[in-house]
Amino acid sequence: MTRRVLTQLKELNVCLSIDDFGTGYSSLTRLQAFPVDTLKIDRSFVVSMDNDAGSREIVRIIIMLARQFGLNLVAEGAERAEQVRYLKRFGCEFAQGYFFAKPLSQQKTEKLLSAECGSVAEVHMADGIAVTGGDEEQVPSPAAMPEANSSCEGSAERM
Repeated sequence: MTRRVLTQLKELNVCLSIDDFGTGYSSLTRLQAFPVDTLKIDRSFVVSMDNDAGSREIVRIIIMLARQFGLNLVAEGAERAEQVRYLKRFGCEFAQGYFFAKPLSQQKTEKLLSAECGSVAEVHMADGIAVTGGDEEQVPSPAAMPEANSSCEGSAERM
């Protein structure tokens, strides 16, 4: 039943991701069983990559695996430049984390999206963006933001 529902969602052009890949229920069998577009590497591997060879190797292998299956890839939890360097070296094109930006409140996110896309309602409907709470920081101008991607990678930044 799950595969059927996911296939129906794919037919509606919904992008599907496996979140926190490498932990919990995100087993290798899911790569073959479900029509996913993107793997999101769990932050627990990314945050320790720059000082733990085992985590680095797990991330490198997950990236190779995603490429072999033709999947998009997002590394969660990129907080330091060294982590981003490793991810780039391994061939990961997208990452998200404090290295790029801290979370914004819903109000500041809507303001940023309105400046970037015109209508927040249009963005919510067209791109399926989920808004989460966060720090009350100044919203950066769209010109100061890194180029965002509009495909199945979601809220990740291109590296």
